[in-house]
Amino acid sequence: MTTERMVVIICFAGSLVLAGGFALIYGRGDSPAKDALVAAVEAPLVQPTPLAAESPVSDAPEPRPEAAAQELAAITPGDGPPTVIVTDKVLIPGVKRFGINLGGRTQYGAAQIIKNIIPNPGFEPGLYGSMLHVEKGASGDRLPQAFWDVAWNHEEYGIGQPEGFWNGADYEIVFGPAKGRSGTVKRFTHEEGKNVFYLDESGTAPQEYDAFIVRQELPGVATGSFMNTSTVDVGEVRPGSPGTQSLRLDSSGRWYLYLDSYWRDGDTSAGKLLLIEGPWRLSFWAKGEGSGSRLRVRFQRDGEAVFIDEVVPLSAEWKEYSFSFDAAGQDMSGPYPEGASQPILTLGIAVEAGGAWIDDTSLQRTDDANPTVFVDALVDAYKELRPGVLRNWSTQLGDTLDNQLAEPWARKEVGFSPRFRASNNFCFSLHEFLELCAIVDAEPWYVIPPTFSQEDCLGLVEYLASPADGAHPYADWRRGLGQEAPWTEVFNEIHLEFGNEMWGAASGGDPFFGASALGGDRLGTIAGDRFAAMQRSPAFADDKIDLIIGGQYYFPGRQQEIQRSSSAHDAVALAPYFGELGEYGSAADRYGPLFARPFAAGRLQESMGYLRAGGRDTAMAIYEINFHTTGGEIPYDVRNDFVTGADGALALPLYMLVYLRDFAARDQCAFTTLQYSFDMGGKNYVRLWGLLRDIAATGRKRPTWLGLELVNRAVAGDLLETRQSGIPVRVQKPINGVEEETNVPLVQSFAFRDGEAGGVVLFNLDLENAIEVNLQLPPGASGLEGHRIAPSSLSDDNEDSEQVRIEPLSRDALDALANLELPRHSLTVLQWREL
Repeated sequence: MTTERMVVIICFAGSLVLAGGFALIYGRGDSPAKDALVAAVEAPLVQPTPLAAESPVSDAPEPRPEAAAQELAAITPGDGPPTVIVTDKVLIPGVKRFGINLGGRTQYGAAQIIKNIIPNPGFEPGLYGSMLHVEKGASGDRLPQAFWDVAWNHEEYGIGQPEGFWNGADYEIVFGPAKGRSGTVKRFTHEEGKNVFYLDESGTAPQEYDAFIVRQELPGVATGSFMNTSTVDVGEVRPGSPGTQSLRLDSSGRWYLYLDSYWRDGDTSAGKLLLIEGPWRLSFWAKGEGSGSRLRVRFQRDGEAVFIDEVVPLSAEWKEYSFSFDAAGQDMSGPYPEGASQPILTLGIAVEAGGAWIDDTSLQRTDDANPTVFVDALVDAYKELRPGVLRNWSTQLGDTLDNQLAEPWARKEVGFSPRFRASNNFCFSLHEFLELCAIVDAEPWYVIPPTFSQEDCLGLVEYLASPADGAHPYADWRRGLGQEAPWTEVFNEIHLEFGNEMWGAASGGDPFFGASALGGDRLGTIAGDRFAAMQRSPAFADDKIDLIIGGQYYFPGRQQEIQRSSSAHDAVALAPYFGELGEYGSAADRYGPLFARPFAAGRLQESMGYLRAGGRDTAMAIYEINFHTTGGEIPYDVRNDFVTGADGALALPLYMLVYLRDFAARDQCAFTTLQYSFDMGGKNYVRLWGLLRDIAATGRKRPTWLGLELVNRAVAGDLLETRQSGIPVRVQKPINGVEEETNVPLVQSFAFRDGEAGGVVLFNLDLENAIEVNLQLPPGASGLEGHRIAPSSLSDDNEDSEQVRIEPLSRDALDALANLELPRHSLTVLQWREL
């Protein structure tokens, strides 16, 4: 999955600002300022020769806007009246409701998912962990790093890692003949244009492209592209703090946090994504250098509303300060006329006299009632969606288990990429994620950071599955966080995936450079070794812990590499994104192939062949799925109508249901909960990948979410066979990702039984006409209720107002199933109880 482009805004005159992040500003305001530089850092792609033929690019054809629209004909009427019969034959036992990726939090964009909107609220130091590869010419104690040229470093902007950066770091070689070697980095330097690691001891020399991990703690606090060591006081913390340091402001010191800046610095169509409404409270601990020290605290929507403006006298002893306010009606929601200013939120704490220490901060609404760290709006939305699985791939790449379990005021920010030198990623903990899963009744799917050591992996099993009896430190840690029973007793199954898309090129063009293994053989070997160690733990339970390796959908051969390199995994997960739009001249061009492609699943079929080869029974899972309409010269409105329109309410659940039926893919997660839009380059935005438009402004659900929510009302128990007859068939021509002529029955049906409850999902994929079907339910079906999504147009969306919604079926419709009308391009779900 391609991540959002990181944009760093760097200012001079003694200041540095990270858009949407926070800045520490020192010095006097009369320093000459240089112009702001906006730099999107992306090192040139260095592709190793062994994988050059194995890293496919997108198969999507370039759009042809002048191409003649395909005819909407080629529909063959069915033989007899359209009929759908729900049978009692089980096709797939033990299915699960469809899941979703949670994603990380952002303070600048739509993912306002954490109650406390201050990142790194304890001002803790950083962690940096990377998986790197050895350049040729290594010796027993000297490891040159592949895929980075120090000529790309830029000291002024914090690009690349300077000499000494990794001095004292822990290392472990995890692939190749030197696998298993570990120790300390004695010296990190630059030689002949390369980063070079000198190790504390000599041993077996690694070979070219062998993988090793390095991990270290970074002193200071992340401030934009750098770690600032002059603004923290190590060991000086408020009484009872779990942290290790506090923020130190001298007589001219100021600390700023910038929030909700995406609509100003990114996609201006987003509008405000964090409205300050209702009751809020700001709290922090502080002390002064003496009795005369004072702070000025101000929280505002720049130029529009001031929520807090207080002068705070400080004592020489630590004290907690708290300010409550009600923001009702103060933060305008818009709309704003074109060209108007787009004010962001700013929280500022400045020293007015003396100096000060600040620690353990919080800024959050006070009426969020659920017991987790997540906002009520997110928890309530998940309770409506009812995801069967919730996947946590957020910002944990580069992390350690201890930090993944740390409470917020002790948690460190994390970094992993060789491109940078500051740890800027702060997110929720693993424990907090599991608490969320428990409260919304979803199985957890956790992405293990590839920098986890073997000890971390064993500790993870202990934390998840061991009793808190004083003999298991990580289980005792769990109890200390409020969870007595093992998590394996809370959930039916816990899914553990090693890394995210670790098959990547591990070089400049790889968004996960610093967390990639470089191909399926290395990935399978490294993940298999870690998984095998976990399986040897006395606490490991095969029936409770599902071990997953992420494969590559567009290159099925990657699954073959993984299978031959690991025997310890239970499943390979793929990301079959959809929505190619090479031709878009008509509705038939856009939507016909969209609804046909799941029935032409050649790559998935090939991948399944590798998973079944040699008598193995490796399961297929889906770790991400959604539109991926990010290529080609497509008009802005056409592209965004396509990805945000009502067509998504049909397409997303249709693909997932077909993959459940045809490939037994029980564990599937849509991507992702929140992201307003994605910059394809040059501020050319496509409104992907959030299934929610936002959570803290409009709260509107995109059609993809609504389709998933509706289908999840039926998905439970066993998938049953449905028998169809008389269904018209459309012949889809090979365009927009459909590679060969494909027959598409225009009615699709999927039925489920869970004890005495039953449900059926019905699609009408006809773009022009309603279809009347004779629906035959099992004998004894009663208490029938039904809902549907039947948009007037497939381009209807919920971006600016609610046009697409789930509507109940009338009692007349429910009483006439022999003549049930399915509106054109619609999704219908019926539920019942059996007598």
